[in-house]
Amino acid sequence: MNILIIGQEKRVDILSVFLTSKGFTNLTKVNKYNGQNHFDLVFDLDFDQKKPDLSIYSNLNCPLILSSVLIELSSLNGINQLKFPVYGFNAIPGFIERDQFEMSSLRDENKAIIETILSEKNIGINWVKDRVGMVSPRIIFMIINEAYYTVQEKTAEKNDIDIAMKLGTNYPKGPFEWLNTCGIEQEYKTLEAVYNDTKDERYKICSTLKTEYLKNQNQ
Repeated sequence: MNILIIGQEKRVDILSVFLTSKGFTNLTKVNKYNGQNHFDLVFDLDFDQKKPDLSIYSNLNCPLILSSVLIELSSLNGINQLKFPVYGFNAIPGFIERDQFEMSSLRDENKAIIETILSEKNIGINWVKDRVGMVSPRIIFMIINEAYYTVQEKTAEKNDIDIAMKLGTNYPKGPFEWLNTCGIEQEYKTLEAVYNDTKDERYKICSTLKTEYLKNQNQ
């Protein structure tokens, strides 16, 4: 099977290493899609980070997996006219390299297609609704945001919060350890997207988090 992986170097490298460990061998890595159509499966790991434009994939004839944490597939112009299956994917570092991919599909009849491809390499799929933030990012990033409020209130330091969460809830990582894995930019953009979609105060970005994000952007 020939697989094309598109995106920024970090995400592409993470996924390619993971897929190789699962037995996929014919992997091509590029920063930008240039009309290639000789592949059996295509991942675009930066799709929701850019201005989404599905027209560039009009000549594909294979399943297309798009990073979709910041968008809803159903909001994309022309998606219902595509003749090949399109899936949403949680392509955030820390979530990519798991045996259970978090994915969405607008059509239930398309699920079996990608399930068959991935199950042959012992990769499962956790199907979630086509919603901004998907499921895991909403939960993890909301916890990180709440941890920032705790720091802002001077209740505890970051390291103490990480230790307390792991000991108290048996989480594999503390909130700030998750942040180091996922990146503060992804944290900020996901919370911003989910808040704009839901107007739920749980996703309103803590001012300390926003300050750190802006400082990081200016470096």
